Amino acid sequence: MGINKQTLNKNYFIFGFDRKSKNDFKEYVPWLTFTHARNKNNQLPKKPVYDFNNDVCLVRDKFVFEAYCRSIGINTPLNIGLVNKGKFYSISEKSYKTIESITELNISAFCKKNISYGGGMNRNIFKLMINDGSIYINNELSDLKNLIAIFGNDHWIIQHSIKNQTEAYARFHPHSINTTRIVTVQHKGEVKVLCAFFRMGVNGRHTDNWSSGGILCGIDINDGKLEKWGLFKPGYGTKSLYHPNSEIVFEGYKLPDWEEMVQYVKKAHSLFYGIHSIGWDVVVTDDGITLIEGNDNWDTIDAQFYKGAKKSFDKYFK
Repeated sequence: MGINKQTLNKNYFIFGFDRKSKNDFKEYVPWLTFTHARNKNNQLPKKPVYDFNNDVCLVRDKFVFEAYCRSIGINTPLNIGLVNKGKFYSISEKSYKTIESITELNISAFCKKNISYGGGMNRNIFKLMINDGSIYINNELSDLKNLIAIFGNDHWIIQHSIKNQTEAYARFHPHSINTTRIVTVQHKGEVKVLCAFFRMGVNGRHTDNWSSGGILCGIDINDGKLEKWGLFKPGYGTKSLYHPNSEIVFEGYKLPDWEEMVQYVKKAHSLFYGIHSIGWDVVVTDDGITLIEGNDNWDTIDAQFYKGAKKSFDKYFK
């Protein structure tokens, strides 16, 4: 059970296979089959993640992603600088400075490890506030020594925090930026929406990441309304009809600006024309629609946590 084409389905319980018949299994795409097809269509080279030589680098390298989006008029959170193996590159000053000079900033920001295998991992992102030389990491007082230790010898981007998320999205959980994941795919010269879901933080956490306990709820891509159930990652809970903190019922909740979001990601994908499929993380603020990032390595869970996506897979990925 849970093995399809001799491949163990790592999402066996997430997809509810323990409660479904064998016939239902046929509607799902095995994770390994999906991953190989996604990477093949995105022309992902069989090399280490840091050695991209095609358009995938535009989304994997978050420093490059922001610069490219800014150059073509796509809204994305602005980078403050790049931590590059113990040195700090200031975008405003267009020069390298000492790592210690970071304490001179007065910022509310997020730090993200650049060129990672994907979002959602706590070790790859943290909240950073610097105020008159005082350093706060994930809202706790810290110091420069600890910050430098976290950066290590890796590449990190320091990015302005998103502010003024519209109330219709923030009301679910005001402590986090609650994002909409929309997966688009290029097919016969057009950009199509494959699937979408709304992602929310819980219990006062500052991120909405599913892997750190957040909850996600599917979106009907035809009308922008939330599906019935919100789902937790196994280990954090099961499913819920409403948000556990705000108690807002999911089913039928219409996301404002849905049609505008769809058109925005379609436009964006048309400008990332060398990538077959992209999972976009979208936020709506008082200033409009913003793309936090694009992911070529979006997961099969995105498309299948409510129902199997074999028909879409056969149409767009074979």
